[in-house]
Amino acid sequence: MRAKTYLFLTTTLTLIVLLAACSSGPSAPEKGTPAFSWNAAKETYAAADYNKTLEHLGNLLKTDNEFKAQAMPWLMTLESGLIHGYMELADTYETGARANKTNPGAFRRLTSNYRTFAKRLSLEYASNVQTFQKTAGTEVPLSFPFPNGNRALPPTMSRIASGIMPPESEVEANQNQVLHRNVMLQTALASGCGDDTTKAQSLFKTADLKVPRAEFMTAAAESLHDQALLYGPTKLDEPEKMKMLLAEARDSLKNVPENKAVKELTGKLDKAEKATAKKGKA
Repeated sequence: MRAKTYLFLTTTLTLIVLLAACSSGPSAPEKGTPAFSWNAAKETYAAADYNKTLEHLGNLLKTDNEFKAQAMPWLMTLESGLIHGYMELADTYETGARANKTNPGAFRRLTSNYRTFAKRLSLEYASNVQTFQKTAGTEVPLSFPFPNGNRALPPTMSRIASGIMPPESEVEANQNQVLHRNVMLQTALASGCGDDTTKAQSLFKTADLKVPRAEFMTAAAESLHDQALLYGPTKLDEPEKMKMLLAEARDSLKNVPENKAVKELTGKLDKAEKATAKKGKA
C-alpha cells in the first residue's frame, strides 16, 4: 500500500513539473540584451510610445549586434516622422498666435516648445544619416510594422490656426494625433510610396520588407531639406545649421541615380541654398 502511494505521488509530481515546463514556454530575453531592446522597441512602437521606442532603438546602435542593421532605418524613419510632426505643430500654433490678437502668448510658448523638440531630433537625425551612409548594401530593411494613425489632420488644428486655443486636455491629444500622422507619412516616403499611405500599408505586409537604397536615401534627403527650413530666418534663424542640413541632404543624393523626384529635390536644394547665401551677404 505504501509503495502504491509513493508511486502515485511520484507520478503526479512528474506530471506537474512537465506541465509547468510546457506552459512556461521559452524564457523572455534578459533585460539589457539586444533581444530585449528589440522586443521592447516593438512593444512601445505598437503602443505609439515613440520616445521609448527611440530609446530602445538607440540602445541597439551602441554596440554591434544582430539587430543593429535593422534598428538604424527604423530609428531614422521614426525620427523623421516626429520632426515633421513637431514642425507642423509649431507652424500651426505660430499661425494661431498671429490670428489671436488678445492672447498670443500661449500660442508662442507652444510654438517655441515644438521647435525646440524638432531641433533636438533634427541634429540627431542628420548625424544618423551620416552614419547610415557609411553602411553597405543596395537594399534597406524596413523591419517594423506600418504605424497606426490617421493621415488626415485632426480638426483641432484648423481651430488652432484660426486663433482658438484648445482646452489643456486636448492639447496633448492633438499633439499625439499630429505626430502619428507624420510618422505614417514619413514611413510611406521611406518605403518609396511617396505620400500614398494606403499603398505603403499594403507593402508593409510583406515579410522581411526591403526597399531600394536609392529610394530610402531620396526620402532622407527630402526630409533633411524640409528640416533645414526649420532653421530659416522666420523660424529658428540659425543659418549655419540650415546650411549644414542642406549640405547633408545633397550629400545623401550623391550615389542616387537621377530621376524626376531627384531632379525636383535638387532644384529645391538649389533654391534653399541660394536663399541662405543671399541672407548671409545681407
